[in-house]
Amino acid sequence: MKTITEYKKEDQDVLRTLCMGTNGKPIKDPHINYFLRQCEAKKIDPFSKMAYVTVRWDSKNKVERPIFQMGIDGARAIAARSGKLAGSDDIEYDDIDADFPRWARATVWRQVGEDRRPFTITLRFKEFKPAPPNDMQWNRMPYHMLGKCAEMAALRKAFPEDLQEVYEPSEPTDEDRQGQPETTPNVKTVTGEERWGKALVAFKKHDIDAAGILARVKKEKPADLTDEDFSDLFAWFEDLERGEETA
Repeated sequence: MKTITEYKKEDQDVLRTLCMGTNGKPIKDPHINYFLRQCEAKKIDPFSKMAYVTVRWDSKNKVERPIFQMGIDGARAIAARSGKLAGSDDIEYDDIDADFPRWARATVWRQVGEDRRPFTITLRFKEFKPAPPNDMQWNRMPYHMLGKCAEMAALRKAFPEDLQEVYEPSEPTDEDRQGQPETTPNVKTVTGEERWGKALVAFKKHDIDAAGILARVKKEKPADLTDEDFSDLFAWFEDLERGEETA
């Protein structure tokens, strides 16, 4: 396996950017190497933005634990590459006109011998919506978010040999559900204003109008941003980075 130090300097910089934690804290090389090993095993280009790595604090074992994540497009690509993906149904919801769905059901079909078999998963909104402030996207696009999680779970069920322990970034962890920050204990928390400053640099790099974004939350200056406002902005920016459609 090729480790990060074996890449060219410019490629190392790109990988470190792609593997930057959402709390603004760089991910350590051993965790990036874990990500590269997973990409190699799953035959995914680590630069493709189909896969990501994040770090969670394992309070039971008192260690940082890397989590391999893959966008829904990457999971679909892996399933299709197996030659056994036999289609998928439109996501079903209990109600398509309510503000929030109560549940979403996804069905993925797999060819098993001569049979085309369905693999269905039903997820309940109240069990998957993360606690504030990690629920901004879930409030803005509740059907999209729950449907995406349901499809990812159905793909894992249909193709466990290829997608075992592979999670979509939208799928909340236990820490997300409990509203716990994605940081290690005793690590200085970066303030909303500091993170907003980092985001402004990234927005400028990608030719995104920062003033327009400020208007989007109707705030006049970074110091006025609440943690909730900033989480919404930062999640929105991450979706842009991953090429996902946003409202």
